[in-house]
Amino acid sequence: MINDICHLQLSWGGWALAAMVPGIIMLLVTPLVIYTMYPPEIKKVDNKTIAKAGASGSRPMKGREKLLLGILSSRCQAGFSAKQLGVDESTVAIVVMGAMLLLGVVSWDDVVKNKGGWNTLIWYGGIIGLSSLLSKVKFFDWLAELFKNNLSFDNHG
Repeated sequence: MINDICHLQLSWGGWALAAMVPGIIMLLVTPLVIYTMYPPEIKKVDNKTIAKAGASGSRPMKGREKLLLGILSSRCQAGFSAKQLGVDESTVAIVVMGAMLLLGVVSWDDVVKNKGGWNTLIWYGGIIGLSSLLSKVKFFDWLAELFKNNLSFDNHG
């Protein structure tokens, strides 16, 4: 559109370069404007007191928390190297969930309480299964051909 109006060829990089100066100005000016329009109620925070209070309330990690940390760090490592290992991401997720259930990090009652998640999973699985079956039998090709041959919008608009 800009090429038609201004006879100017503008690439994405050129656009980003042109927007850089106003963008940096706005990044610097916006916080100052917001600060003057809506000044904070607390302007000084005693960080040391808050940090000491938080540290004094901390306790050693429980066994389940250590297990969770180990499982999730393993999950991150497996997720990052899933392609190199030839493992699908969904397989990693299922193995992690199984490990958390078997090791008692998460109880089965906790899993079943999430009815919305299970409902979504079941419906999503059904829809994906049905669509893959319909694709295998070429239903969508047949439907597209049927619409192409029988529907015409030539006289509408």
